[in-house]
Amino acid sequence: MDRIPYLGEIAAIATAISWCTCSMLFAAAGLKIGSFAVNILRLVVGILLLSVTHLLLLGTPFPFDAPARAFFFLSLSGFVGLAIGDLFYFRALVVLGPRLGTLVMSMWPIFSTLMAWPMFGETMRPAQILGILVTLGGVAWVVMERRPGGPARESHEPTGRVFLGVVFGVCGAMGQALAYVLSKEGMGGDYNPLSATIIRMLTANVAMWVIVIAARKVVQVAQGASNRRALLQVAVGAVFGPFIGVWLSLVALNHTKTGIASTLIALVPVFIIPAVIIVYRKKPSPRAVLGAIVAVAGVAIIFLTKQP
Repeated sequence: MDRIPYLGEIAAIATAISWCTCSMLFAAAGLKIGSFAVNILRLVVGILLLSVTHLLLLGTPFPFDAPARAFFFLSLSGFVGLAIGDLFYFRALVVLGPRLGTLVMSMWPIFSTLMAWPMFGETMRPAQILGILVTLGGVAWVVMERRPGGPARESHEPTGRVFLGVVFGVCGAMGQALAYVLSKEGMGGDYNPLSATIIRMLTANVAMWVIVIAARKVVQVAQGASNRRALLQVAVGAVFGPFIGVWLSLVALNHTKTGIASTLIALVPVFIIPAVIIVYRKKPSPRAVLGAIVAVAGVAIIFLTKQP
């Protein structure tokens, strides 16, 4: 597989497109059944799809022979990213809408850089610090835009809750960043991305069901599953997110530099703009478009200057 030219880069771009698609679908479903139900239902669909695929391609529904070290780091990654991190992210999608939600989430590569500093001794160069400031500036510029309807037109939430939505998005970004670092450590550069994905997904499923039971949200999840339209949106979104998207993101990690993969995957806010135009029939302001471009440019500065 690694002999295919630009396989990692292609997988990263395909991941961004997949996550753009699932973000739109999950945001729409979340308005009907709530972000809690969306998170658990998409994990259930995702693990079923992955188990069948793993059985067809590798002969077993689960990688029972996974090395202990890989299992530990990948399981931790699934808990941090797919369970806790995505729980915050989906709430941000509901409050902010898919465009602003994905834009705030685009900060996750910044957090991965900050985490790599104490964990792996990776210091930041002046150019990377500049990239952080550029990205934060782009995100803040868009989020603070004041115009009639604002985020509420996409999310059906009061505009006054934008700050809370940003907090949710930042928490989701931090979870995604830590999960990505843990996944890289768990795969070690040569572990099968499909096997790695199913380990992460299974752990996330177990964790989310524990949370659902502890929070007494079982009835809410059951009610969500009975909403056919929302369930269809979750199911299709799960194909593009937990199934194809997460799998491709690990393929990208294994076949290109972490910085390049992160930069390309962080293009989701750019892809989301035409999707919002089509779905909501609403043209984002020039400020919103420019802010998204500036934010992604900041991410590019950080990671394209990371390697010596």
